[in-house]
Amino acid sequence: VSSDLPDGDNPGRGCAASSWRAPPKPTPVVLHIYDVGQSVEVRYCNTVLRNFGTGAFHCGVEVFGREWSFEGRGIFQCHPRHCHGHAYIETVPVGQTVLTQSQVLQLIAMLHKEWAGSSYDLLRHNCCHFCNDLCQWLGVGSVPPWVMNLAGAGAILVDTRETVTLCCHRGAAACVPSSEQEVASESRFGCTPCLATEGG
Repeated sequence: VSSDLPDGDNPGRGCAASSWRAPPKPTPVVLHIYDVGQSVEVRYCNTVLRNFGTGAFHCGVEVFGREWSFEGRGIFQCHPRHCHGHAYIETVPVGQTVLTQSQVLQLIAMLHKEWAGSSYDLLRHNCCHFCNDLCQWLGVGSVPPWVMNLAGAGAILVDTRETVTLCCHRGAAACVPSSEQEVASESRFGCTPCLATEGG
């Protein structure tokens, strides 16, 4: 039933008005992209591989001023665009979430069980997969395909008995040139995916 009385003169609406809360304003969600490690070789390789829709990337999701990612010790947070051990490249806006800050923290606590450090897998359960999962929980969809493509490329290499040891958190990386035969028959560019060697 409508009323021409203003809120202050309408006793029937006073209680409802005091208990009503405006819905939370949408909060931006962005994806920070890094080259894996900090070597010049990886940066060069990623520049080439990016043209083919792939690369060796680390990534983190920023929401409410915190950047979240995943590694061998589990889910962690860092200052946005300053993930230790990786070289920041760019930021990609992925949408806006209607979750509140407390709801996001509850979500992270829930994801800790599924994303325990022991579950880390270089090709099938890494930082990029975590960011993709977190973005979907936040209601902003998936991360860009080129961020995820390295895992698929790596799985193909494993299936063809190539040895790939990509490091998503620590390790020194080196770009290993392909042989002339491999260049001609497979990659068609003189750089295989960047390999990481511990302490090398």
